[in-house]
Amino acid sequence: MKKILAIICVVLFFGCKSKSILNQEKTNVLFIGNSLTYFHDMPTTLQSMLNEKHYNFNVEQSTFDGMTLQGHLTHMIIKKSGDTLYTRTKEIGEITETEKKIASKKWDIIILQEGSGNHYFPDAVKEVTGPTVKKIEGLVNNKDCKFIMFNTWTSKGKYPRKKECIAKAYFDETKYFMGEEVNEEDKFCSPERLNLEQDVKILSECFDGIKKQDDLTLTNHCQKHYNVRKKYPEIELYDDDCHPSEAGSFLNACVFYNLLTGEKASKLIFFWETKSQNS
Repeated sequence: MKKILAIICVVLFFGCKSKSILNQEKTNVLFIGNSLTYFHDMPTTLQSMLNEKHYNFNVEQSTFDGMTLQGHLTHMIIKKSGDTLYTRTKEIGEITETEKKIASKKWDIIILQEGSGNHYFPDAVKEVTGPTVKKIEGLVNNKDCKFIMFNTWTSKGKYPRKKECIAKAYFDETKYFMGEEVNEEDKFCSPERLNLEQDVKILSECFDGIKKQDDLTLTNHCQKHYNVRKKYPEIELYDDDCHPSEAGSFLNACVFYNLLTGEKASKLIFFWETKSQNS
């Protein structure tokens, strides 16, 4: 429980100045992303927090393991086996699971999450992520829908992290044809990161680029995550090199609660019930 209480302190003392982005009788929220969102059922934790104060939010998700934002619009799910997903490129006239979900309701807030690794490639963000966000916006039947980009965290591991160049087709196989040989001009490249602080700065700047390009609201999970790692190194925020642990997912839910309501999650009875269950 010490870990949970420490996270509460972080949420209390690191910038709880967010204000509710919507104030209406009912707010439908849709998460579109992958396992970075759904690990430890974070959206359900957020819904429980909102329910305690009787906020009339309905939180749903369209999240699939390893799926990029573009994949949500271009790939059909063939089979699921645990966290493993089998997909194929959709054909003309077909509608993906996420496209069906978007069309199923009048959404007031859509929260978009891409794998953090993709955001280290600024040209890919400009040429692939940006246009994909626009396509998703075009599918929504509510002109007043607010779009939020889930600013995820740096991965776990040692530094320095060298510059990496990956074939453009990896980011968009429909737009970029991969021949037998891949030249340098057919690749997107990431910057070198020498340490964690530089990594956080570079990742945040990449997300800022998305915000400016697509006029999105941007969450501050990356900075919150960093604050916890530095102030409470005994808290394990990772299940592996990138996925959130239970504590990491709890922190994510706290940040979203603050963003959606303008209230501090630490005021919820939810915390003290959790303490009793873990005593």
